[in-house]
Amino acid sequence: MTDAASESPDFSNQALFTPAMRQFIDVKNRYPNTLVLFRMGDFYETFFKDAVIANRLIGITLTKRGKLTDGTPIPMAGIPAVSLDTYIARLVRQGESVVIVEQKGNTPGAKGMIEREVSRIVTPGTLTDTSLLPEKSDSILLAASFPKKKTAPIGLVWLTLSNGDFRAEEVTPDSFEAALARIRPSELLVDEDMKREMRTAHPEIAVSTLPDWHFDAKRGASNLCATFGMTALDAWDVTNRTTVLAAANALLDYIRETQVDLVPFIEPLKLVEESQFIVLDPSTRRNLEVDESLSPNGEGPTLFSVMDHCATAMGSREMRRWLREPLRSMEDTSARHDAVEAIMGDEPSREHFFAVLDALPDVERIASRVSLGTVRPRELASLRDTLPTLSALGASLADSPLDLIAGIGRSMTLNAEIWERLEQSLVAEPPGMLRDGDTIASSCSPELAELRHFRDDTSRILLEMEERERAATGINTLRVQYNKVSGFYIEVTKGAADQVPMHYQRRQTLKNCERFITPELKSIEDRALSSKERSAALEKELYDKLVAETAEHTPCCKRPPSWTCSVPSHAMPRKTAGIAPSFHLARGSTSARVVTRL
Repeated sequence: MTDAASESPDFSNQALFTPAMRQFIDVKNRYPNTLVLFRMGDFYETFFKDAVIANRLIGITLTKRGKLTDGTPIPMAGIPAVSLDTYIARLVRQGESVVIVEQKGNTPGAKGMIEREVSRIVTPGTLTDTSLLPEKSDSILLAASFPKKKTAPIGLVWLTLSNGDFRAEEVTPDSFEAALARIRPSELLVDEDMKREMRTAHPEIAVSTLPDWHFDAKRGASNLCATFGMTALDAWDVTNRTTVLAAANALLDYIRETQVDLVPFIEPLKLVEESQFIVLDPSTRRNLEVDESLSPNGEGPTLFSVMDHCATAMGSREMRRWLREPLRSMEDTSARHDAVEAIMGDEPSREHFFAVLDALPDVERIASRVSLGTVRPRELASLRDTLPTLSALGASLADSPLDLIAGIGRSMTLNAEIWERLEQSLVAEPPGMLRDGDTIASSCSPELAELRHFRDDTSRILLEMEERERAATGINTLRVQYNKVSGFYIEVTKGAADQVPMHYQRRQTLKNCERFITPELKSIEDRALSSKERSAALEKELYDKLVAETAEHTPCCKRPPSWTCSVPSHAMPRKTAGIAPSFHLARGSTSARVVTRL
């Protein structure tokens, strides 16, 4: 490709482009700093400079799709649709954000221009898909608002989209770097004036920008109130923290944009004070190798890898969070220790606890995808199968004399109504993707059952009709058949043509036979030919409704239950039952392994 080919042409000159290319350009104009993947049949294509970038970053073949009217070739690079997630993961790991543009409706054989729309935007800080996320670490989006006065506090607001954790903090300019090292965002959101400085200072972080007007405190207060259905923010102690409100507004605006106007479940904003944690500057963190090795390949042992004996990935992620944020409060730490001691002291209960945790899916991430409406059928089925187990465990924990354990147990109450809906609506073993079909049980919808009947049993339906028509007409050679040219038809020999009933309508005359159609057969034909598309559309509608109901009525789908405590490592001969360590050492030990919030 020539250098000229790698540059984008003047997009304002619409005469240069085909209708499909204009669709691509329209999306590119809306997301100029994002790589656009444009669905065309079985591939996601990208063009112009985006194609060159994709070729450089992930090695996909760079080719061309025709030429502009001035003779300039159009660079193109494509990704097979079946491999989309694999390539997205590779792009995001290198700090790229990706816009996915899907074809709308049933496109095979469609006439005219195919409609397309943005289905999702994937950025390093907004990942929720299990296939794109590291199992034992979070993807965090951090918005930073820098005041004009250099000595004034900087506002930080961050969100872990995979669990809804939403936090804020005011830091001094001197402590900004330490806070950044503690939070470890996957993506840093700043205004355009700070872009160059942040990218230079932190090349390891994907830096995204919004125009300055998004960082507005007054709009931030209104945005928070609207998002959480509140009239005032007094309870959160952020009313007078203007940089925090400005950062919150930018983050919420960015979430709405990247999630295509869908705001997922987000926990109420939690204000963090630096005094809650033991302060570790970036250099100290690196040299302690808390969760990042100093070895050249980054694969050496760390404090996290040594301590991580958690039974679930949820636990491992919480352990990593706690190691990054070592607590100062001995009271909080002791409460965790007491809770673990109580669990570990009862051997039968402990073994049951371990068994339950070992069998858990990643409820936290499934819950997030439920709230976003992107959960896959198999994930939803695993949630269905898990809810009764969690509820039973919660009931046993609710009787604990310790407030920490009892409170956790009470939070795990099962919504029986939504569990029954999941049990009744989903087939026992649904496919991995909704497009594969047969996710919703036929018993849930008579219409769906009928469509599937016509989809799957057309041959049997035609044989049954053939038997009825032979009996009614007395024509033993009568056949009811189908082909792609003629559609559905009733065929009789020439000699029997004068015996057909009056309601038979001649469709085709051949050398040795006559073909007819009846109103009943025409109705069967219409339903059978459209049954596949109609059943798929109806199933999607029913599935989307089920997911929305699950997100709305199941509290533990909004924030999974959790267990929080610490225990001496010598007391745990097997996998730790939970999920996170306190930085404080357990009583009487030289190390700690922890059970904590799922």
